[in-house]
Amino acid sequence: MLGWISIFARLSVCASIAFVVAKLVQGLLIFNTGSYQPLDWHATMLYWMVLLIAMAVNILGIKIFPHIESGAFIIHICFFFALLVPLVYLTPQSSAQYVFTGFENAGGWEDNGISWCVGLLSTAWSFVGIDGTTHMSEEVKDSANVVPRSMVIAVIISGVLTVAFSLAILFGIGDINLALQTPTHFPIIHIYHTATGSKGATTAIICTLVTTLAFATFGELASASRLAWAFARDKGFPFPTYFAHVSICGFLVMLWT
Repeated sequence: MLGWISIFARLSVCASIAFVVAKLVQGLLIFNTGSYQPLDWHATMLYWMVLLIAMAVNILGIKIFPHIESGAFIIHICFFFALLVPLVYLTPQSSAQYVFTGFENAGGWEDNGISWCVGLLSTAWSFVGIDGTTHMSEEVKDSANVVPRSMVIAVIISGVLTVAFSLAILFGIGDINLALQTPTHFPIIHIYHTATGSKGATTAIICTLVTTLAFATFGELASASRLAWAFARDKGFPFPTYFAHVSICGFLVMLWT
């Protein structure tokens, strides 16, 4: 049962990241094109496109995959500052009292405690991929030391950046009601548009988020595939012989997938 829960959770994380990328792209289309009418199947097609790209990178780019992930880390750090500077210098800043003592319950929950707990889900979602490193252990040299060290470093770096970015958003959010009522359904797009006053600059900034999340999809798919393969190898997956088999032809693997 634990194995099934782990696989379902890992696949769900991968799917959720790809879906956020798709919805962000759709939000940018709404933002830049006044005549665009968003439909659910549009987001679904964008979602599958993201997954197909992630699959192609994992299969065709497997030999350079470590370099892709290293590049993604560097891009992640650089994009952090690109996202942070407009929030700090261009947005009207809220007071410290509003940020640290104010409480907004716009989710329709009668109890603020429940609203707080539900709101933490999106924060927790940002850290659910930390254990993905463990599923790549068999492909890592000196995994007993490297994997735990990587997990700790990832939590420290991402934790510090997340706290800094969250504070910047809270101080620069402006009118929260306007942000929540944006037609793009992504308040972050409204916040950056308020900061820059330019659709082009806002689109470029949000594209950095899209790129970062797309790279995250690559890693999550790699982690999920290794977990599913290991579970099949241990006879816990349906048709274990088929799923545990490693093909020598990458094209056939992509075709069957």
